[in-house]
Amino acid sequence: METDFLTNQQLHKQLQDVVVDRLAEHGVHGQVKNDLPLQINYFSICFRLEIEADSKSFKYYVKIPKANLLLMDENNILPLTKDDRRMAEEEYRS
Repeated sequence: METDFLTNQQLHKQLQDVVVDRLAEHGVHGQVKNDLPLQINYFSICFRLEIEADSKSFKYYVKIPKANLLLMDENNILPLTKDDRRMAEEEYRS
């Protein structure tokens, strides 16, 4: 059975929306000011995000650890593997 995952671009958009929604939960209502592309590295996929709200700019760097993209045929964010999750948890704790 084949599982359909979101594409990198679809997930990129959803993650942007999550950041905007989380800010709104804290009373900051804004919108994405830039739409910078994903940066694909050997051990992560990242993107920068700038949100403009209330005449202020909020800048974020979103990093999604990946075990080793050099060993993969495709540089997809999904699926997340156990190794990806372990790396994320270790990085969060450091």
